[in-house]
Amino acid sequence: MEEIGVVIKTEGEYAKIQVDKRSECKKCGMCAFPKNADSVVFRAENKVGAKEGDKVNIITAEKGKWLSMLLVFGVPLIIIGVVFLIAFLNSWSEIIMPIVGLGAIIIWFIVLGILDKKLKKLNAFTTEITSIISDVSEDNTNDSANTVSDENSEKDAE
Repeated sequence: MEEIGVVIKTEGEYAKIQVDKRSECKKCGMCAFPKNADSVVFRAENKVGAKEGDKVNIITAEKGKWLSMLLVFGVPLIIIGVVFLIAFLNSWSEIIMPIVGLGAIIIWFIVLGILDKKLKKLNAFTTEITSIISDVSEDNTNDSANTVSDENSEKDAE
């Protein structure tokens, strides 16, 4: 997935990038945008040396999207199926089955939380800044030029 965002903070080799929601995002729902949010902040590798205020292109690995969906949705469904199969074969009561299933899912998400730091190191979850679209210094230079031309226009009007 390729997006355009603005660097809001740099942290060594990484930068925090704010990406505004596009109209296509309303239809898709596959990315990190919460339903009512207008933007989201990504942590991205900053190999191009972007600075705060720079407009940048970022890319997120496609593999990470599918792997994260599997870990967050697929594994819990498998856990529920296995727990209910074991419960059915062992004739557990109907009250115990959901309690054990919920407990197993809670344990899975605790394990997933512990593994999260290791999973972030995989290339499948890497967000990377690929290029700088507009530099902070370029924007400031343009702003200064516009201010001078505005002042000249006002003098000419008098």
